[in-house]
Amino acid sequence: MPQWAHPSLPKVPMHRAYGISGRRSTGVMKTNKDYVRQGSVYTVRVPYVCGSCNSGWMGDFEEAVRPAFERMIRGESTFLPLEMRQALAKYLTYKMLLLDWIDRDPALPAEWGHEFYKNRTIPEGTKIWLFRCIEGKWLTDIHTYGCGLTLDDDPDALSELPINTKSFAVGFGELLVFAVLSSQVDLNIDFDPMVSAKLWPFEPKLMRWPPRAPLGSDQAEFISTSLWRVGESPNINLK
Repeated sequence: MPQWAHPSLPKVPMHRAYGISGRRSTGVMKTNKDYVRQGSVYTVRVPYVCGSCNSGWMGDFEEAVRPAFERMIRGESTFLPLEMRQALAKYLTYKMLLLDWIDRDPALPAEWGHEFYKNRTIPEGTKIWLFRCIEGKWLTDIHTYGCGLTLDDDPDALSELPINTKSFAVGFGELLVFAVLSSQVDLNIDFDPMVSAKLWPFEPKLMRWPPRAPLGSDQAEFISTSLWRVGESPNINLK
């Protein structure tokens, strides 16, 4: 996180990452890893970022979203015009790509990072929602889930899939971001517009922050585990 956001964020001691395995055809999914990473969104550090990138295009990203981002993490009302929403979508995409990169089990194609670096391209299969959470650990927690999904109905194809889909739930103060990136399937996940704002794929309409209804800690936890509940079909609708 940029230094200017630190005063608005509390500290928590850890960040959890999960892996999921199981056959989509039966809906039987189980957690096969669960480990603690560096810490909260406040303290996570990304190694090996060159100084020119950190002070160059990455710094430009931080400053481009700062006017809206500071208000959002404090839960303050703000309008998000077209240019700001596009900037936020790219900013959050690169944050999720970095989180995957520092994971023990990176799931996303390296080409996505290279393409983003060159052209600031949001990968196909990326979905991002914004929520307001006003209590509990989700003011600054991080959960990542990874699993292997396919549209192939062959049982052999479903048994030992590499991780190709990953979800990220990240609390930036009162702003809870939930994103799913997949190189294989197009997940039709959706949430109640009373509690969510769909940032990407882009919808050309005026967006006002925050959504009408804030989330409590239990609701935020439910959102964070949405990918785990991918059962019989990769096309799910959660409300």
